[in-house]
This record gives sequence, C-alpha cells and structure tokens, in this order.
Amino acid sequence: MDKEFRLEIIGENKSIVYIRLGPGFRSPEQQKLLYESIHLEMDHGYKNWIMDLQDQPFPTISVMALLIAMTVAVRQHGGELTLVSLHQSAKNNFSTFSPLTFLIVEQSVEAVLEGFQSSSETQQPRPKVNLSHEEISEHPMVSTFDHREFLDDETSTIIIEDALNFPEIQEHKSPATHDIPDEENLPVKELIQVDSRSLELYKICDFIVK
Repeated sequence: MDKEFRLEIIGENKSIVYIRLGPGFRSPEQQKLLYESIHLEMDHGYKNWIMDLQDQPFPTISVMALLIAMTVAVRQHGGELTLVSLHQSAKNNFSTFSPLTFLIVEQSVEAVLEGFQSSSETQQPRPKVNLSHEEISEHPMVSTFDHREFLDDETSTIIIEDALNFPEIQEHKSPATHDIPDEENLPVKELIQVDSRSLELYKICDFIVK
C-alpha cells in the first residue's frame, strides 16, 4: 500500500519531524500507518513535529480526531505538534468539530449492555432448517380449498349441494323482465354453474370460502 503522506527529518540539527498529508489521506489503513510511524519516530527520540495540511482543504472527522490523538501522544513524550498551511475551509471544519460527533455516548451501563446484546443477536445467523418433501407436504404453508368434491365429472362445473336462500332485494322490474321466472328461492345447485376455465373456478372458490 502506497503512503498518502510524506515524512522527513528537517532542521539544522535534524531534530524536527516534518509530515505532509496527501490529498488521498482518508482511509483507516492510512491513518493507522501514520500513527505507527509517529510512534516509531518518537521511540527514536524525536519530540518536535510539524504537520502540513496544504493538501487537506477538508479534513474529515476521523482525520481531525487522529491529529488530536497524535498531539496527545507527542505531548506525553515532552514534545509538541504544530499544524501549518491550514485552508480556511479546514479551519472551519476544526471550529465546528465536536467530540460528540466522534465519540459514542450513552446514558448508562445498562443501555450499553442492551445495545451490545441486541447487536450480537442480530449478527448471529439463524439456523437453516432443511425439510424433506414429506415434511413439507405434512405441514403445508397455506391452507387450500379442495374443490374436487364439488366438480361434476361430466360438465367440469362446480356444484353446491346445500341450498342457500339469499335475502330478498327490492328491485324495480322493467316490463321486459316479467316473464323471467323468479329464481331467488331456487337452490344454489341450480344457480351456480361456471365454465371450467381456471379464472372462473378461482372466482367461485373464493365466493365459497367467503
């Protein structure tokens, strides 16, 4: 992996570490590599650091947090880290940066434990159950209506044996309908006959179930 930063030793006594971040310095891998490099140089006794942000006009939250962590580490070793070449946009980012946008804050230990528990439960894969064809047939997913007992073998029409009386509906009959026999009291067996097309069969089955 290519480094997205440049590190060199400068100064009259070669006692200052100069670092310039590249425009592509964003990824966690690059940040980890820089942090490890700084600790390596601190082990060599370097205390004074210059961080050049000329190519970072919009530093991200993680980059700003890394710079704070580096400053803390350098100061703990008795040194100092100074930022140079800040764009106005970078200054704005630093001005609006809040630790609350980077840190995770909860109200209590119980809330944290509950969150960890919920996270672990969602991450656990559910056991896969393999059912044989016999088991699937014994436990159907959907109850189906068996209409075969209502089929007339000769006509392939659905026949209902039970007679149902529909409520009387008051309608105004035109003169042209006076000669039509009154069918409201006839059994459903004589009323319901449909074609054997699948669409019609499903319609009548749906009526029967309802």
